[in-house]
Amino acid sequence: MSASGSTLNASAIFVNGSAACLANGVNCPAAVESDTLATVTARGSSATTTLQLYGGFTGASSTVTSTFTVLGGTSLQQVSSTLYTETLPTPIVVKSFLGFTMNHVYVNGRYAYLTQTSGAGTNFATVDINDPRNPTLLSNTSAGATVGNIRVVGDLAYVTTDAAADSLLIYDIRNRKSPVLIGTGNRGGRSLDVQGSYVYMQAEERLSIVDVSDPTAPRTLSDFAVTTTVANSASIHVYGRYAYLALAANGVAIIDVGDPTRPTTSTTSFFDPAGSVTDVIVSGKYAYVAAGADGLYILDIGNPNAPIQVGQYNSANTTKRLSLAGTYLYASSDIGPLEIINVSSSTNPITATTLASPGFIDDVTVSGRYAYATDGAGNDLLYILDVGGAEIATAHIGSLFGQNVNITDNANIGKNL
Repeated sequence: MSASGSTLNASAIFVNGSAACLANGVNCPAAVESDTLATVTARGSSATTTLQLYGGFTGASSTVTSTFTVLGGTSLQQVSSTLYTETLPTPIVVKSFLGFTMNHVYVNGRYAYLTQTSGAGTNFATVDINDPRNPTLLSNTSAGATVGNIRVVGDLAYVTTDAAADSLLIYDIRNRKSPVLIGTGNRGGRSLDVQGSYVYMQAEERLSIVDVSDPTAPRTLSDFAVTTTVANSASIHVYGRYAYLALAANGVAIIDVGDPTRPTTSTTSFFDPAGSVTDVIVSGKYAYVAAGADGLYILDIGNPNAPIQVGQYNSANTTKRLSLAGTYLYASSDIGPLEIINVSSSTNPITATTLASPGFIDDVTVSGRYAYATDGAGNDLLYILDVGGAEIATAHIGSLFGQNVNITDNANIGKNL
């Protein structure tokens, strides 16, 4: 070591027995890197059982194969889930409370509405499904005639009857235990849909549109004759300004109902497969058609006046009723089990899984993580099937897209709906 003026030259300096860090790096600790997921990735991938991130996590996309647990607040811009077929959902089977053969099931919020036929009498029932494992029958109401179907909007139930008692029955159901008939229309049918202040009903040879802005005095606006007499009209779905009618052996008709007083159609607004069409539902630019022994057809309806078949799914059973949840289509068959079809590719629908049940499935509707299905073998059963899904107590979501959104209690909307 040497010293000159204010300069000290040394190869090492010890202070109280410890080496001091010199400017040339001698005896200095290695630099500490501030690690990020990017730098970890750059060094090579690593598989870990558990990864805890403190201070937040931001990523363009992430795939979690098992469980993703968030502690504290959650802000989700987009969440998607994949239905895995390795573990089949376990069906929850609940016996019918009524001893009736059930035809249709419709779910709205915390209630399921069922139509039944028993001998000469016909009914619709209201069941509280807030606890799907312990549903409670609230009421069983006689409509006095053959019930076609039922839809519920708010505290009003719209029930169609057909045959000799061709009519629309409107019930006040604020007290679900005791529905009150408040209005009767002079048109009915086998199926119906409700959009805004209009009820659209399909009978054997016509489409009827009824103004229900005053539910105590429904008013028929128009009747539109179906081109070919149909022995057993099946279903109707209204999407935008068009009504899509399943016409059994006569296929699908697309009718412009933009002016409810003057429905119109064109000679090209039809799709007629070989099978008997029993149901049709619409989402976005596609219509999904249940065609009995022909299975499922997918139509591109970007131009409703000229629908184009883009996909087909050949089922091992007859395809009868449909319910769409995200990219999965639930298809019932009264001679086979419930099928779940992946329709994420409209041109190549594939089997996701099949849900076995003690009997055959007649009608099906999906709400949340449960599918509600009626028995098609005369066993007087309602099946409640856990089909998976997410249960989130609180979430802030940037955008939300879904075919149906059911809110069982309250909805607070900060700006626009």
